[in-house]
Amino acid sequence: MNFYNLQIQIFHFRFIDKFVMVIVDALRVDFLFSPKYSENWVKLRSYMNLKSATCSASIVQPPTVTLPRIKAIVSGRNPKFVDILHNVNAETMVDDNWVTRLVNHKWKIQFYGDDTWIKLFPKSFQAYEGTNSFYVNDFYEVDENVTRYISTLMTSPDTWDGLILHYLGLDHIGHIEGLKGSSIPKKIREMDEVIHSILEVLVCLLFMF
Repeated sequence: MNFYNLQIQIFHFRFIDKFVMVIVDALRVDFLFSPKYSENWVKLRSYMNLKSATCSASIVQPPTVTLPRIKAIVSGRNPKFVDILHNVNAETMVDDNWVTRLVNHKWKIQFYGDDTWIKLFPKSFQAYEGTNSFYVNDFYEVDENVTRYISTLMTSPDTWDGLILHYLGLDHIGHIEGLKGSSIPKKIREMDEVIHSILEVLVCLLFMF
């Protein structure tokens, strides 16, 4: 039998009930593990000590600007340099990707953060709000506009199946202050609280379902 005659099995049950993807743009591995910054991850380290969380590093291929990296995350394919030309004016993604597949399987996905996602998936999200990645002088409001939804989302888990949150503040700090910016520790502590606010609810949901 030739491979093109094989039937693809489609599963109609879920291996997971919910997922939350949190992207902290420009989060370098040394921001997690170096002595200079690791002490700022108080809550995350507690989860790791309890074996409720783990950390690993990934090595990415260039280009590392936003659009190509998002395409790589959702499709599993290495980005192309031509994508740099479309980084400012992203267009609807037509390549095979897990966001579209989940939506086609009736998953209710909400998105908050970098508006590049909304340009790539203009009809995929049940609810969304985009933030502008090019106003790099904004370190905090750009992230607060994402975080302000978490409390409501975590107290109404029946309204969503998947969440994608893309934070830009750390990336903005890097652009303005550099890799050793004085605002980095404070931003890391902010992201630590964000992750904690999500994990403590997901752990409870795990035992509820």
